Amino acid sequence: MKQSFLLFFLFSFCLLANDKNSSSATIKYTYDQNTSNKSKDYNILGNSYEYGLNGLDKDYKKAFYYYKLACEKKFYKACSNMGYFYQNGLSVKRDYNRSFALYKYACNHNIAKSCYNLGYSYREGLGTQKDYKKALKLFKYACEHNVSRACTHIGLIYEDGLKVEKNYSNAMKYYNLGCNKNDAIGCHNLGLLYYSYKKNKKKALEYFNKGCLLHYNDSCINIVILNRVNK
Repeated sequence: MKQSFLLFFLFSFCLLANDKNSSSATIKYTYDQNTSNKSKDYNILGNSYEYGLNGLDKDYKKAFYYYKLACEKKFYKACSNMGYFYQNGLSVKRDYNRSFALYKYACNHNIAKSCYNLGYSYREGLGTQKDYKKALKLFKYACEHNVSRACTHIGLIYEDGLKVEKNYSNAMKYYNLGCNKNDAIGCHNLGLLYYSYKKNKKKALEYFNKGCLLHYNDSCINIVILNRVNK
């Protein structure tokens, strides 16, 4: 598909490096020393230290410590969180082999966000060989289980033709799924395809606007650029 000249001035997709889809959701919770469910408590403490919640200061070392305790007690979301710390070098030395192993372990126990991160590892070759087919399978599982960025990644695979036939209609379908789940990049990429593939400026602006409202700056810039066209 030939891009129009304008697209050279549009800010195209710039993938955020695995933007914390691996972390557990922020939970307001007060730790109880007497509770029987210590593994969940440890994970919540880790979450609180990671984000600076519940009166605690941000402390990645303490966050990792409690995630490790929770993972050892088979709270699998915490294992996924540990993987994120290893992938990004948060209080520990960056280690893609360990992040890959932890994502795989948690994914094997049906943690959807960990399956997304495992798919991302296969896509980018982090701790493993690149394998787009495995990445696509994992992204589809995660997308079906409401991991919005996974839907967007499926769209990227179809748009770029990564070990699948290039298919802009499928790309738009999955970008739309991601966008409907409030993934800003899904909205942005859908806007780009509406402009370049469907030649529909109105729909492009609609999705750039949603991306902008979700704080994706490139979408905000594209709104300004498109509104100047043909004035």
